Amino acid sequence: MLRICTKNILERHPVIISLHNGIFFKQCGVISTCLKNTAKTHCAIYQLPRLNKFLQSHQPIRSFLTAVSATGFNDYELGLKHFQLEVPEYFNFVQVLDEWANKEKTGERRTKNPALWWIDDHGDEIKWTFQDVQVKAKKVANILDKVCQVRKGEVVMLILPRVPEWWLFNVACLRTGTVLCPGTTLLRAKDIKRRLLDSKATCIISDESVAPFVDQVTDECPDLKSKLFVSQSNEPRNGWLDFRSLYEEASEEHECVMSKSSDPTLIYFTSGTTGLPKMVEHTQASYGLAHVITGKYWLDLTSIDIHWNLSDTGWAKSAYSSFYAPWIQGSCIFVHDTPKFDAIKMLQILDEYPVSTLCGAPTVFRMLVQEDLSQYNLDSLRHVVSAGEPLNPEIIEEWRKRVGHVIREGYGQTETVILCGSFRCLPLKPGSMGKAAPGYDLCIVDDDGNDLGTGQEGCVGVRVKPNRPVGLFTDYINDPERTASVFKGDFYLTGDRALKDEDGYFWFVARDDDVITSAGIGPFEVESALIEHPAVAESAAVSSPDELRGEVVKAFVVLASNYKVENYEALKEELKKYVQDTTAPYKYPRKAAGLGAQGIALSAAGGAVQRGQENQEKKKEKYKEEQEQKPKQEEKKEDKKKKKKSMDLLGGALVAVTAVTVGPYLLGFTGAGIAAGSIAAKLMSAVAVYNGGGVAAGSTVAVLQSVGAAGLSAQGIGLSTTGGAAVARGANILLQKFRGGGKEEKKGVKVGDVEKEEIKVEIDEVEIEFVESLPKTVSAKIRRVELRNKEWAKYSQNND
Repeated sequence: MLRICTKNILERHPVIISLHNGIFFKQCGVISTCLKNTAKTHCAIYQLPRLNKFLQSHQPIRSFLTAVSATGFNDYELGLKHFQLEVPEYFNFVQVLDEWANKEKTGERRTKNPALWWIDDHGDEIKWTFQDVQVKAKKVANILDKVCQVRKGEVVMLILPRVPEWWLFNVACLRTGTVLCPGTTLLRAKDIKRRLLDSKATCIISDESVAPFVDQVTDECPDLKSKLFVSQSNEPRNGWLDFRSLYEEASEEHECVMSKSSDPTLIYFTSGTTGLPKMVEHTQASYGLAHVITGKYWLDLTSIDIHWNLSDTGWAKSAYSSFYAPWIQGSCIFVHDTPKFDAIKMLQILDEYPVSTLCGAPTVFRMLVQEDLSQYNLDSLRHVVSAGEPLNPEIIEEWRKRVGHVIREGYGQTETVILCGSFRCLPLKPGSMGKAAPGYDLCIVDDDGNDLGTGQEGCVGVRVKPNRPVGLFTDYINDPERTASVFKGDFYLTGDRALKDEDGYFWFVARDDDVITSAGIGPFEVESALIEHPAVAESAAVSSPDELRGEVVKAFVVLASNYKVENYEALKEELKKYVQDTTAPYKYPRKAAGLGAQGIALSAAGGAVQRGQENQEKKKEKYKEEQEQKPKQEEKKEDKKKKKKSMDLLGGALVAVTAVTVGPYLLGFTGAGIAAGSIAAKLMSAVAVYNGGGVAAGSTVAVLQSVGAAGLSAQGIGLSTTGGAAVARGANILLQKFRGGGKEEKKGVKVGDVEKEEIKVEIDEVEIEFVESLPKTVSAKIRRVELRNKEWAKYSQNND
């Protein structure tokens, strides 16, 4: 029956299904074998980029075909079981590029797509094959060798925007054995000086936008021997070597150095929330080999794909998705060189160019869904991923409804390759980071590296004993103490807090250094609650100094431009109450700062929690409906308390469909002054699990956390609103109050009947600040750091 059905469908819609290396259907079982045979028999042409048109015409089988991986990763457990990554003694990523260049010559790379496809805002376009990259990179390598006199093992700092030369310098450094240290063009003189001194770079490469800042600090950097100027206007600069003239004269003959797999090849400065940025070192193997995990398993790339990643060239995500992962797979890297992100322009490009896979930060998708997507042909897209920080489930759902496929999230760090992802072979749990990537054993651990198991919040740990993963950094250069601090027991501690549910899915909570220690919570959950209010366009939550508690939650709020405010003090209290009603009591902001309607300015790589004006009216209507329904909901809640002693279900118009009894769970909780995870208790609980709008919700797991001596609250994961508009990110968006047994004693932590006691906040604690805008930042994390530092600096100044 299935064969007949599939045959009829394929006869009407001759879709191309790529048999990449003959393994496309290898792990799909009987159903995929049937489809493979039918496709061979009845499809004259197979063309993967148009798969979505086919899917939109046949809704009943969407869930099956959208899960098919182009690289054959169709069985998660089987993929993990058979994953192997052998590391030879000698390896250089140039060997991979040379192999693809040879396949171009022989015709084995069966596509006309270039290796690099570059465009800009002025209509300029460049297409380079792997053979072109091979020849051009040799010329650049000769400049580094013979003119700049950079030797193997020395550091070359590269600060360029998305110009084609950036890719040539990456390859040239690999050929010469020099260590590349990329930087963002947002760096200024002080930042550049610190990086040059710490890395001991002997050469720096830049353009007009950054060269003046380099010149300000050159005399203070004794290791710097040469400065290479890549002019966009063909104008030379005094004191700098002119790249373009040197390139014209350079030889096309160059012998690549012999590199060991363990040789250092990359240094990234990571933005630290405390202290100076740290230098992360990677080897030929840790990125050059291990990013096959990123390219094959998460990005799902093949040699016929055209991949567009929107990351800035100064960040590790660019090495992930704009260099190593696509070229390991022989894919085409698509680049749009533009100084400013423009959602309309991006959609026009997607309409015009056959981009098949897309990777962007959450902010990108939040901005895209504000536009009328129906005006653009996005049929060539087959796979879309997001990374950098959590993406709101409602954005995932909105994209699915309007574009026809889901956004799959991934999680990794500068120190690693992709660690965790919503791979195509996995059932999607919107809001989750997915499961551990092949090659990694991930666990939730405490600060000492002890595995906490499922259902408890802790640090994401990467098991390094007995076998250390290939895709892991070497160390923090010149900082053995910091290096030692992140390796505890058998694990590398990522510094990211999360939970793991019973199905093995991970749910992000916050960075350890983002956690507001007085409550033990992350800012994302507070921001996500605030953004649901119709008055809020953007929000940022940070810790703020407090005489009594040490630090409390402070929320910076950008008001929607079309929202009329009659009484700011009343609105402030309304927002606090709204967050209080939506999340656990201890998570609502005790201070609120308004930032006006101008907004928190972010680059496309950032992560503002924001909405367009188009959605503000809908939010107003929804909010009004919620307020009208509150009395009825309260009656229902009270009735449930009396009859079932179950959890309160929070967050607007949530309606429980099914309740199941789950337990016992091992729940870690903290008391006043006691470190997280130090005390655990086994409790039985009724946990709500329900579906909304056809989106299946995952198992709900409660994690207890104390609020000083004020009692215990719980965090839950896996809830969805009726209508399928959003599914709660684990312990982030919707937080449920928990009921247990026992009573609190005056000392320590209470176990047993928990008397919910909300922290009362006096009105005079609230502060409001109005500013037109904030400085641009590249991520929500850095934005929070700036806000938090200002708060503490102001506090210190006032208390000197």
